[in-house]
Parts: sequence; C-alpha cells; structure tokens
Amino acid sequence: MEMFVIAVRVRDTQSRWKKMSDDNSRSYFESCKRQPLGWLLSGIILVCYLTPASAQIGWNPDAPYNEPSVTRDEAVVEAARDQQSPDTTSIGLTNIRLNPGGNVSVAGSWVHSDNDLWIQQGAVVKYSTLGATTSSTSPSVHAAIDLELLEAGRGATHRSGSASVDLTYFVKIGRDPDVLPPVLGGMPEYIPVQLVSYAFRNAEPGADAVGSLELFNRRSGESLITYTTDEDGAIATNSSDAVERNYFLDNNEIRVGDVLEITLTADVFAVIDNSDGPDARTIASAEAYVDPLFLFDQSAFDAQRLLDPTLADIQLADYFTFQVSANITAAPVPLPASLLLLAPVAALLTTARRRIG
Repeated sequence: MEMFVIAVRVRDTQSRWKKMSDDNSRSYFESCKRQPLGWLLSGIILVCYLTPASAQIGWNPDAPYNEPSVTRDEAVVEAARDQQSPDTTSIGLTNIRLNPGGNVSVAGSWVHSDNDLWIQQGAVVKYSTLGATTSSTSPSVHAAIDLELLEAGRGATHRSGSASVDLTYFVKIGRDPDVLPPVLGGMPEYIPVQLVSYAFRNAEPGADAVGSLELFNRRSGESLITYTTDEDGAIATNSSDAVERNYFLDNNEIRVGDVLEITLTADVFAVIDNSDGPDARTIASAEAYVDPLFLFDQSAFDAQRLLDPTLADIQLADYFTFQVSANITAAPVPLPASLLLLAPVAALLTTARRRIG
C-alpha cells in the first residue's frame, strides 16, 4: 500500500478522486481511505491509502469540465509528446481560489467550480466560477467567471467575484538512458529549446482577465520567459483564435540536466451593479487561458554545429528528453509515496520563493 498526501487549504472538501489518462478517459480511485492528520502550517493534510495501481493524481468528478477548444498544430503537439517523459522526482502543484466557491490546493491537475445563487441583503446574484488545470503534453490553466444580477437589494452598490488558478511544475533536460552516445563528435552541453504557448483572454465591461507564464531556470536563477496577456497586443478573445507565441532559448541559457520551473496563472474578476436602473450593469463575465509545450530546437542546434564542427551530427530528440513532473505529463505514472508526502511543503516553499523573488 502506498501513502498519498495532499494539502487542501481553507476547507476539507468531500470530493472524490479520479484519474485521467491521455485519452481523457476516467475511472474512480478504489480503496481510498481518508484520515485527517491536523494542520500543517496553513494546510489540512488528508492521507489516502491506495493500491499502487490506483495511486494516481486525480481529477475532480464533481466538477464537470470541458477544456476550451484551442486550435493547435497537431504535428507540433505530437512531436512534443514524443519528446516528453515522466520525472517521478518532481510533482506539479495546483492552487485554485474562487470567490464565491472556496479554495483548493492539490498535487497534480484539478477542476474546481461553483454555480449557485448568491443572496445578500435582498440582492440575488446568479454566479458561476471556475478554476481548472490539466495534465497533458501541453498543461493548461483556465479561469472563468459569470455574474448576473437577478434582483437588486440593499447594502453595497456593487457585487463582485473572482477566480484565480495557478499551476507550478518542473521540466528537466535529461539524457535518454537507453540510447548510446554517437561514435563521432561530442555531445552538446547546452540544448536549444523552443517553447510554444497558446493563450486567450476575454473580459466584458465590468470585468478583467489576465493569463501569464513564467519560465525559471533553477540552476542559473534566471527568469528566462515572462509572458502576460496584458502585454500582448494581439491576444485573442476566444479559444478558437488563441494566439500562438514561440520562444527560442538558444543562447546557452539551458544546459543538459537543468531543471526548469514553469508557473502558469489565470486570474479573472467581475463587478456588477446592485441596481435595476436603466444604466445599471447587471451582467459581467471574464475568462483567461494559458497552455504551453516544449520542443527541442533542432534548427538552432544545426546552426551551432556549423560554428562548432566538434559537435556530433545528431537529432536532439533521439538523445534527450523533457522530463516533466510525472503527475503533469500526458501519460502520468504513480508517484513515490515519499515524494507525495512533501507536496504540502513544496507548495508553501514555491509560494515563499515567489514572494521573496
């Protein structure tokens, strides 16, 4: 039996766990026994004793979710999938904060949503909030909110809500252990990398939405990419037109063995008037989405070989792999219990690093 630990902040949810395979088929976890162990810093620790076959990072079955339909180059997605492998020495972490709706922090991908009527001092507001992260070749974050005033009431002149989600995971540039080095030429020390990101945001009057991506090299301490939809003049406003951005890291920024920390965020906010007047804004909605994937930049490496003939004539994808946090890859694998025990502490340390940085 393996021991599986998750930190859930603010409230203890009763939601069950599901695993999600690459084709999005899902099956319920079996033999899951939960036992609260008390507070660890600001987290509630839940322990599940699972059989190794079902010791999988899960999906929330109580929150039906349809990921936005983003148009991607399928050849690029397939190439990225072939260049990935799971790394069981690291885990991805999700934080979701919904208002209304509550907060959730878990290891792996998760969907958390709330749809209800919000009644306060006679005002009746219909709301829908969503925060979601996915485990796939191109992990994503998605936040959405809809507010509609059904009946005006007393008190404050406005009603507001928000949804915020972030996903932090890790990618290591590793050697394929099953492939022998080439007979002629030397292996590269630095690996040129291409990151392809898809994003969109949509915010009606009275609302705001922003998505962001940060790529941090833990060895060098450098922030290699910082992207936000706020600074993207051509950002799309719907999923079918999601803007594609390409980043080429080929100036000796990434070495073999480097660990890259990726943080994706999506934040939305909406405000409506608590009034039934003719000029009142009684409906507001917002949505944000970010979705990156990694590829080896073979063209940049071929150019390097022209300048350095001692480099071996190789295809990078034949010798190297992007080792992605195992609970975030397209084909997740069970994680060691000792690593899962550290999930709550890792989440807190990641948050602390962001605050200090």
